[in-house]
Parts: sequence; C-alpha cells; structure tokens
Amino acid sequence: MSLNLKYVTLSLSLCILLACKSKKLAQDVRLEENTEQTALEILQNHNVDYTWFSAKAKLKYSDPQDSESGTAFIRIKKDSTIWMTLKKYSIEGFRLSMNPDSIVILDRLNKTYSISYWDDMSLRYDTDLNYERLQNWLVGNVTLPADSTDLVMQSDSAAFVFHFLQDELTHTYRVPLFLNTISDYSIQDHRGRKVNLYFDDCRKEDDFCYFREYSIPLSSEEEVFLRLEISELEIDIPKKTTFAIPTRYTRI
Repeated sequence: MSLNLKYVTLSLSLCILLACKSKKLAQDVRLEENTEQTALEILQNHNVDYTWFSAKAKLKYSDPQDSESGTAFIRIKKDSTIWMTLKKYSIEGFRLSMNPDSIVILDRLNKTYSISYWDDMSLRYDTDLNYERLQNWLVGNVTLPADSTDLVMQSDSAAFVFHFLQDELTHTYRVPLFLNTISDYSIQDHRGRKVNLYFDDCRKEDDFCYFREYSIPLSSEEEVFLRLEISELEIDIPKKTTFAIPTRYTRI
C-alpha cells in the first residue's frame, strides 16, 4: 500500500471501525472504589470543552502490507477545520485538511494531492462517515445522552459498564472500579459493526487521556493498527491552519 493510500485508509478507517488494546497503565488511580454515582460522574465529565485543540503525538501505524512511525501535529478548530501534518525524521511527508464537506491530502514526497467528500465516502462504505465523528474521536470526546436516565448500567468485578441506544447505534462506556476515567468507548450498529476507542495515561490535573490505541478490522483476519501518544496539549489557543495546494502538484 502506498503512503498516500495508507493515510487515506487511516482517515477513513477512523470513521468506520475501531477495536483497541493497550499495554500501558493509567496514571490516575483512585484511592477508593468507584460507586455507580462516581462512575456516572466520571462519564459525564469526560468530554473536553474547547474551541481550539492542538497536540503533538507520536504515531505508530501498521496494515497488512506495511508499517510506519512518526510524529503527527494536530490542530482542530471545532466544527470547522481539522489540520494535520505527519513527519518522520523532522521531514514533512503529508499534510491533511478536513472540513465538514471534504478531506484534502497533500503527499509532499510524491508531489500529489487527493480530494475526497464525506457524502461520497458514506455511499462507498455504506456507513455514516462525517467530520463531526472524526473530530470527536481525535479529541477523545464521546457521544452522551442528554438525559442520564437513558443510560443502562451494568457492573462486573472490574468496572461499571454503561449502555446508551441512539439512532440504532449502541454506545458503550466502561469505567474501571479504581480509575478516574473511561477506559473503553464503543459504538455498534445494527449489523454488528463496531467502533471501539481505548483511553489510557489519563491525568486528573487536566482531565485528559494522552494515550490511545486503535486496531481497525479490515476482514476476519486482517487489521489496521494505530497508536497515538499525545504530548504538548493546548486548549483554546488559536493556531494557524495554513493549507494550499501547490500548482505543480498532480491530483490523483
């Protein structure tokens, strides 16, 4: 798989299917065991309230044909723009710009660019791909019901698990007994297709989880894997999101 197609696949896959696993331990450990009420409060307080979001992240990626690692710089103006650059050895390889209508990817190495549209991708992949979902997942926000009574709660020996049904999608949130964070968030549609996001390295001082791992099933035997280790987080500090397609670049 070419690098350009790889990052197109990655952007799309984040909007379709995610299942995850982690090898790290969350830093923010509770001294007391959560109750149903404290677990509910952790869930309700999880989301980041922001207008601008920016971060630097170590990125590891693999698919059945290839693997890559590097550094991603992410800037988001809520409901307007997602801007990303992907670097390896301090050299920019790709720049991405996404808005509620389209995705544009510049391949700096091969002097090419591609343009995709959310509506077209929704038809192609037979699913509801959109800017808002990707924006939320990059920030780490989850969909929550307006009324907490819509949540169905279960518990086991390790965690409280909440379920919420909306528009034929089942949202599931897992809050471990001794952590101040959601550890897993999943969305499953009526056909059994599942989106799953794992959180770790969650710090109470800024109520943010700095570590995420995603494995994205391509088939019953193959998957795309992504790991993000976020650093240099900034909230509500406006950033430049300069993006222009050079005239010498070829559209693919």
